Amino acid sequence: MADTRLYAIDLLLIDNFPGVPEAKTMPRATITAAAAGHNAVAAAHPLGAKIQLRQSGDNGPAGLATLMYAKLEEAHGTNKVVGAGIVCTLSGETALEPTLLSNDEGDIGTYASGMCAVSIAAVTENYYGWWWIGGVAPADQVAALRTTATAVTCLDEVTQGAALTLADAVDEDANGNIAFGLMDTDGLLVPCGVALKADHAA
Repeated sequence: MADTRLYAIDLLLIDNFPGVPEAKTMPRATITAAAAGHNAVAAAHPLGAKIQLRQSGDNGPAGLATLMYAKLEEAHGTNKVVGAGIVCTLSGETALEPTLLSNDEGDIGTYASGMCAVSIAAVTENYYGWWWIGGVAPADQVAALRTTATAVTCLDEVTQGAALTLADAVDEDANGNIAFGLMDTDGLLVPCGVALKADHAA
């Protein structure tokens, strides 16, 4: 079966990264694609800092979205910029550190961690920015994540309510090939999300 697609607003992510969101949040209104500190050559916030953004339900599911500040350690292939909606996991380039991310399928060994981070806007390799890591999509703040133009690859047939894990996509493209897959029946992988809707045709 051909790969299918889920939109950001079809997903609920499970935060498997260490740490908890800040009790006193950073300015939430500035966490957008144009936020200060996003796609920055130097870190503008502590690495691993987490914040939660309340979603109204006007642009996607209502609830809380958790974002984390991290570094894109390694971008896939020759494409050194990761766009909005690209799925990343821990980078295995130097050491497995929870604030160093990669969208390269070469890091498949880290998939079992269940640590899944979705980019909210373009990030250049070795730059810093915000990633969506838990809860509903931050669609109120990030317009790119509320549209059907931003989709993530999923493997097999995903039904509503299905538990998801990270997987190695079959069809590689310029954005890398980390995808969402169904949990295996042996429960050997850590779930990283839940499908709020069934998948869409590729």
